Amino acid sequence: MSSVSNQPKSGSFEYSNEFHHDFFDCCADPKNALFAFFCLPIFLCKLQSEAGQCFCTPFFCPQSQFMFRSFIRAHYRIQGALWKDIVATSCCPCCSALQLMAEIKANGDS
Repeated sequence: MSSVSNQPKSGSFEYSNEFHHDFFDCCADPKNALFAFFCLPIFLCKLQSEAGQCFCTPFFCPQSQFMFRSFIRAHYRIQGALWKDIVATSCCPCCSALQLMAEIKANGDS
């Protein structure tokens, strides 16, 4: 009988990638920064659409931003944790949204 020596951690994934842009790199794209800061709900719709998701999700599920951030991290295999996504989107939703938009563009998906 053989035994397994390496057990996976329950419910966690080890990703090695990091975000291409820092969290507070909000003004790297001034046009999107102004859009996000003055009209965040519409910017979040555009962000969802750029990622190939339903654009109206932010209207039907207002607290979906941290789930979307987690989705993007998993899609691009970026390090992080759900609690960090919740903190990031709660403390500065604009910076979080701009970071996700920059990540989608950096990966060539828009």
